[in-house]
Amino acid sequence: LFAFVFIVYSVSARAELIAVDMVDSNTPTITKYYAGKKSKALIVFLPGGLGQFNFGLEKTDTTFHYGQTIKKLTDSNITSGQFDLVFLDSPYSLPVKCCQWYTPGVRGSDDHIKRIEGVINFYKKKTGLPIILMGHSNGTISQTEFYKYLQKNKKTDLINVLVFSGQRIESRIDEPINLPIIFIHHSKDQCNHTPYDGAKRHYNDLLKINKSHTFFISVDGGKGEEGDQCMGHNTYHMIFESGDEYAKKLDKELIISLKINKFDR
Repeated sequence: LFAFVFIVYSVSARAELIAVDMVDSNTPTITKYYAGKKSKALIVFLPGGLGQFNFGLEKTDTTFHYGQTIKKLTDSNITSGQFDLVFLDSPYSLPVKCCQWYTPGVRGSDDHIKRIEGVINFYKKKTGLPIILMGHSNGTISQTEFYKYLQKNKKTDLINVLVFSGQRIESRIDEPINLPIIFIHHSKDQCNHTPYDGAKRHYNDLLKINKSHTFFISVDGGKGEEGDQCMGHNTYHMIFESGDEYAKKLDKELIISLKINKFDR
């Protein structure tokens, strides 16, 4: 497993596009890496929708509101800035089949799971930081499928914290777990696949089976415009105009979680 950097440019924090080669594939996984300031941990972020940022020579930044929001965790002008961040960009679309015959589809495939593992291993070696695995919306399906893979293969020490953002109602962990878990969800989320009450139920269930601590953060500000509430850009689900509130609340709980579990170095 190795990587090469093909674009480097400066923003509020140092940022690079890095292609991480995969052992079992000729197609690398493109990642966007942001360095925080005196970072305590690294966040590997799995996007919702179809799982693609489509980074490349013509596109070097995300246009998603939630993506711009997560970047604030590396910016000491808004939050502590004490987190490195990696956006994982799938080389292919990751649609999710749902409802009566729900299946994780491609998000549960061996190739996708191995890409997540390869990216985590690469950045764990690169930074030496504890790993926070975070998914938003459909990304929480990738997240739970990956964690089930870790449980099955006795590799759960690969990650140190799980963060569910705008959780899909189907993406659940039902086996006993010993890992800090943070839920963050907009209280007015109107996407029918990511109901606020569904996330609260999962949170309450995990309180009973998680030996570590479990937090739930409600985000209340921002706007929710008309249109597709799941895929539309300007919605509560996409963290439209509530980015500072979201980032500051999450930053606070992540720091608490790292200290409680002695990951804070």
